[in-house]
Formats: sequence, C-alpha cells, structure tokens
Amino acid sequence: MSLFIKNRLYTFKGIPLLMMTGIDLSSNQFTGNIPFEMGELSQLRFLNLSNNSLTGSIPISFQNLRSMESLDLSHNKLRGRIPSELVGLTSLSVFSVAYNNLSGRIPFECQFSTFTSQCYEGNSELCGDPLSRNCSTANQLEPEHKEQQKDEKEGNRMIDHPFFFYAFVTMSYALGFWTFFGILIIKKNWRHKYFKAVDGYIESLFELLSKYR
Repeated sequence: MSLFIKNRLYTFKGIPLLMMTGIDLSSNQFTGNIPFEMGELSQLRFLNLSNNSLTGSIPISFQNLRSMESLDLSHNKLRGRIPSELVGLTSLSVFSVAYNNLSGRIPFECQFSTFTSQCYEGNSELCGDPLSRNCSTANQLEPEHKEQQKDEKEGNRMIDHPFFFYAFVTMSYALGFWTFFGILIIKKNWRHKYFKAVDGYIESLFELLSKYR
C-alpha cells in the first residue's frame, strides 16, 4: 500500500503493513474514497482520518478490524449509512464520525450504546439514539417532502401549458378593451375628444392617400 503523508510517498508491503497497529493521517488534504483494503489491516488498533476531505461511504471492510480501539473519521465529507456491521468491533472505545454527510439510523448495539451524541453531531440526516431525531419521524417527513416537490412540479407544468398562456393573453386583452371603453362611456367629455381625434386621424389618412392617386 502506498500513502502520501506530508507530501512524501510511503510504501508499506507485506507483513510490516499487516502488523501495523496505528495510523494517523489527520489534518491533511486527502480526497476520494477510503481504501477498502484498509479493512485488511487486522492488527490495527488506532485509525485517525479526521480533518480531511474524504468522500464516499465508510467501508464495510472495517468490520474486519477486530482489534480496533479508536476510530476517528470526523470532519470529512463521507456519505451514506454507518455500517451496522461495525457493532462487531467489541474493542472499540473511541468513535467519531462528527461533521460528515452521513444519513440513516445509528447502530446502537453493543459498545455503540456507550457513544454520546457528540460522536455524531454535524450529520443532519442521522437519526436514532443517542440523537434527539427520531427515525420514524424522519421517515415520515421524507415522503411528505417528496410529495410536496411532486405537487410543485405538477403545478409548474400546468402553468407552462399553452392553454394558460392563451387564456391569460385573452383575459388581458378583454380587460384592457372594456376598461378603455368603459371610461369613454362614463366620461362624456373624454368620449367627444376621443371620437374627434379619431375623425381627425381618418381625414389625415384620406388626404395622404389622395396625394398618391
């Protein structure tokens, strides 16, 4: 396995890698997914990958780290669920996935029942103990939110339909037409001025046409 640490390339091979008991790669600028092969380091007891920009999900292969005592994945950009298989890490006493983008129910069996809410803070889509966000409530809100989005899309499609466009134009024209003539009917002096102006325009038009005969 090759790792860049502090701008240097370190290569670990064979038995020395398998016998490694601690890795601290925190506060670097790592990106991408956590290597699935890390789950093969069966003697690993301490792993700190915090304060990077790691993405993807927590590898299920971590269930093989039976000697793990401290696992810190906080302050990254991890997504997906916390693998329920991790409850099999019976030696785990320190655990943090705070400030990621994780979602779903938090495993709360075995030693995971001893971890506080601080281990999970900063993940708005996580639910269940020890957080105050109830998973059943979260599951109810999600369909409602999707239904609301669906209704909004349907409403937008109706508004974009040509029928509504032509109906709006027709109503606007009719409203303007009757508003204008309504004023002429009510205001007698305006009516006289309007028809006088129309007669003047017609006479001017006929005079202009007669010049070209």
